[in-house]
Amino acid sequence: MRQQHNSSAVREGWFVLSRFKGILRYHLRSLGRIVTWVLAVLLGSGILAVALPAAFPNTNAGMGGVSANMFVVSMLSFICGCVVARRSTRFLLRFGTPRFSVWLGNLLSLAVAILAILIGSLLISVLTGCLALWLSQISPLFSFSGYTSQGVMHGEALLSAGLSEALQNMPEQIRNVLEWVCLFYLFGCCLRWKRWLTLTVVIGVPLVLVLLMVVPEVQRTVDIAMNGRQGELIVAGMQWMRWLVDAFRFIRNEWPAIQLTAAVCALPLSYLCMRATKQP
Repeated sequence: MRQQHNSSAVREGWFVLSRFKGILRYHLRSLGRIVTWVLAVLLGSGILAVALPAAFPNTNAGMGGVSANMFVVSMLSFICGCVVARRSTRFLLRFGTPRFSVWLGNLLSLAVAILAILIGSLLISVLTGCLALWLSQISPLFSFSGYTSQGVMHGEALLSAGLSEALQNMPEQIRNVLEWVCLFYLFGCCLRWKRWLTLTVVIGVPLVLVLLMVVPEVQRTVDIAMNGRQGELIVAGMQWMRWLVDAFRFIRNEWPAIQLTAAVCALPLSYLCMRATKQP
């Protein structure tokens, strides 16, 4: 009993000394406002899109399937990662908070906030889908149809198939969100540490590599086209198609493993980068 009491006291002591509760409370307020506003905008825009024919009787509105808004999720991952790595970290370190607690609290809070947007956008899509389905049943101005992996579907079949497909994709989307959080938080830490160096590495190096690989081939293709060598032009066009297909196949097959490896490597790198932050 005494040993259990001592271990619990140690855990409570670390929790208090690390100020982890205060870090989570701060992120709950700051990131919670962002999540609330984003979901409110998504809900309002979804309802407005469904109710548009009510204001314009001559408009026939269609409604797609059910899915999470991954574009908004990815953009918010980037924005929130940069905000937390910069403004929130500076605010938390101002009070002498341990750096490891700030780093861990930042990542956990970011993951929870972006997952809340992911799940919330899916629920909003289901809600607007149900509203569109109900309106399509009572008014000819509304239609509920869309494309799925099973083809064109309508009505309740589309809503059911879309929801089933969205739930099947949810584990992969959650994995993507967690990886984006790690990568974008590292980018935000590097951006705060060395802004121009980070932008040069992230934008300049890939751009130079692409130009070095693409420009000679483009010049050769333009030269063939200007000289009117039809046979060589057809061969060059086939080579471009093969390169594009190979690039697409590589991205489809290898990119998940590359992103996972980069996210795992980003964890210690972001801690080392954030640890070097000077105490305000």
